[in-house]
Amino acid sequence: MQKKVDILDKIEQLEVLTALSKSGILSKLERSRTLTKLENSGLLSTVEKLLPIVDEAGIISLTKTLVNTSPGILNAVWFGLILLPAAIVALVPDTNNGLVAVQVVSVPLCISLAAPLYFGAQVLKVIQGDEKVDLSGISKLLD
Repeated sequence: MQKKVDILDKIEQLEVLTALSKSGILSKLERSRTLTKLENSGLLSTVEKLLPIVDEAGIISLTKTLVNTSPGILNAVWFGLILLPAAIVALVPDTNNGLVAVQVVSVPLCISLAAPLYFGAQVLKVIQGDEKVDLSGISKLLD
């Protein structure tokens, strides 16, 4: 059975804050005035108004539960979603336009559902692993 992950302890253990500091991401955001742009767009005040909803909906508890989900489960689901359109094309007859539409729509729909699961599984591998975090790649994207 996999061990439970306390997200705050894990952030400390993986030295995420140190990695964030070394990456220079926050300085680059400051220099690019991204936060000013967010402030001017009203996004920060919108997020502020949504914070009570996060509490009411129990998002933090949900996040703690999700963090303790096996990445293997997410991998199995996203892989199944990638295979599903092929099965739909093979099994659903293309005898009328409606059935052809089902075949066509299944591909982008399944891919759009699989992609976040794939990335979520990768994040869980990091969170549940023991290797320190390296954010230098993200910093290079901001250059």
